[in-house]
Amino acid sequence: MVKTKVIIGVIILVANLTGFTTGKMLTIAGFDKRLYAAEISGSFPFIISPRAKVALVENGFVVVPSRKFKDIPEVYKECRRKGVPIFLTTDAILHTTHILLDYTWRIVEIEKIRPSLIKLTQALLDKSFSQYKKAKYPNVKEAALRNVMFFSVALKLLDESRPVPDLVKDKVKAQIKLIDEHKGWASSPVFEDPESKYVYQEDYSQYIPRGHYTRNEEFKSFFKAMMWYGRSLFPLPRPDWKIDSFLERTTRQALLITLALSQSKAEGGKAFKIWEDIHNALSFFIGESDDLTFYDYENLLKRLYGKNPSLDDFENDEGIKDFILRAMRLKEPKIESGIKWTVFPRPDAFYKKGFKFLGQRYTPDSYIFQNLVYPEVEDRFLPKGLDIMAVFSSKMARSILQKEGDFKKKGYREKLKQLEKKFSNLSEKEWTKSLYWMWLYSLKPLLKEKKEHYPLFMRNKSWVKKSLNTSLASWAELRHDTILYVKQSYTPLKAVLPSFRKSYVEPYPLVYKRIKDLIQSTRESLSSKDFLPSECERKLKSFEKFLSRLEVISQKELEKKPLSLREYHLIWNIGFSLSSLTHFSKPVMEKIASGTDSKMMLVVDVHTDANTHRVLEEAVGYPFIIYVMVPIEGKLTLTRGAVFSYYEFTKPMDKRLTDEKWQEMLKMNEQPPLPEWTRGFVVEINKSY
Repeated sequence: MVKTKVIIGVIILVANLTGFTTGKMLTIAGFDKRLYAAEISGSFPFIISPRAKVALVENGFVVVPSRKFKDIPEVYKECRRKGVPIFLTTDAILHTTHILLDYTWRIVEIEKIRPSLIKLTQALLDKSFSQYKKAKYPNVKEAALRNVMFFSVALKLLDESRPVPDLVKDKVKAQIKLIDEHKGWASSPVFEDPESKYVYQEDYSQYIPRGHYTRNEEFKSFFKAMMWYGRSLFPLPRPDWKIDSFLERTTRQALLITLALSQSKAEGGKAFKIWEDIHNALSFFIGESDDLTFYDYENLLKRLYGKNPSLDDFENDEGIKDFILRAMRLKEPKIESGIKWTVFPRPDAFYKKGFKFLGQRYTPDSYIFQNLVYPEVEDRFLPKGLDIMAVFSSKMARSILQKEGDFKKKGYREKLKQLEKKFSNLSEKEWTKSLYWMWLYSLKPLLKEKKEHYPLFMRNKSWVKKSLNTSLASWAELRHDTILYVKQSYTPLKAVLPSFRKSYVEPYPLVYKRIKDLIQSTRESLSSKDFLPSECERKLKSFEKFLSRLEVISQKELEKKPLSLREYHLIWNIGFSLSSLTHFSKPVMEKIASGTDSKMMLVVDVHTDANTHRVLEEAVGYPFIIYVMVPIEGKLTLTRGAVFSYYEFTKPMDKRLTDEKWQEMLKMNEQPPLPEWTRGFVVEINKSY
């Protein structure tokens, strides 16, 4: 009987929800199975469908798909223009964080790192050619010549006008042709050895410029060169492999590069300083490399060959074999990037360990993916974004994965439990060692189920799903911004302003604090290295102050304390504030952006399956609209805000998507369906919404 009354109450409310007018009393069902009376103050000039009204009544909020807006601030500007109370979401703040940090990093790349990388590459190309001419013995001479090819490829990718030695022109041209065609796995002309049974192959589909690197030719060339440096491996053998001439030669190459940088370091030369600055910048932004680097090889080089080895010292095969055997005992990479493989001695053998000049970086999400696919989990060839959130202790993510059948895969449950334990035991110091890690750390509070001191609309499963959606979409933006460096597991007329409306901030004080710490660390670190342009510094400082105020506001909301008029105005003007923070001066925007950046929609591939030749794509689409019943000064008030739309799907590896292609798909209504689990909080009217 009680259940019947609740249903009747919901039906009556839906019937009355044809519009929201001042003083109208509404009955709301759904929270704790009780009825609530709420006064919706002011008019509400937006039409909400009957299905959306039912969801709003049941959960206290509803998300409605939309194609009207290109970016989140537009939603808030319209709310202000039409006099609608605002609901400021964590989605809006996380999206602003993505744009501000992405634009800052683009400026650093194009103004600082790219010119420095050209100088470094030219210096090491010259040094390698000098080593080639000075070498007396054939093995050292061959290794030095291969390094001339290696650095020539990078130099030509960075600047086509740069000359390279005639001796290597054909090999360099063939290598760049494979990079430009980006068709998939093929043997590398620079690394191949016809006499070896080990076949060195690269996945050239990784060289399709993606992320923000499609914006202009400078970014495209920089992407290809850094991808070449980040993925090219000077391999060590697996324990069951025989050391042959190919592995000896690639190790000699790594030793010659190490020697060149070590000599530059000892002499106070520019080459080492540039390499160190780029290496440290990547470590600060993304994290440490899990491959062997210059530092690992330099220590071993000095132990075996002394402080001042000569080129002749590297000729002896026994000495090289001794170095290889000792290097094999150094740290193991945590992520197998699946980039080189052999047809002998077995078809599925990957080069796992070795030296990289500027290797891509280890991140927890790629590590999680690595451990939740085959062979760790039987017959699971592609991971899911939900895996990451499940490892980060999201009960909802685990529940969805169980429903979707992932727990039935042999090994999945056990491996997930191991990973969850590993990451739950990390200290705050470990979570804040790089900006990438800090970003993920900022998302963790969103994943916890909310207790009694949180507002009613946040205490139900649908809100937990909304927060999970926010976390996944923000992570997709993070991967988009760092795609080049993360090691992949495989004026109008003057208008009359509307009356001011008191509004609301999604109350996650810890999220705002952690993002503020992330922004502050970015500013302080880049400033100390003289990497940060003044315009970026001003914007980062402004965002820090803004986040501090959001932290205070959301804490007040949780403690049911009234906000000041100034704090209400901060929320009311959020659309313009967010736009201002992420809009840089025209000369800067012309350097780093294109029309693609006027829309928030983006896509990134995050894992490659060598068996099916497919990649896992993570994407953010149009901003969706969220309606939320929130407590403002003792009254439940209907507010409106913006949230992410999130997609996960697969594509053939030779058809990896760019932002431009994804935006065109959305424009043509060719996007895949939203994840099934989002139906708990998204009312998807139809595909064209």
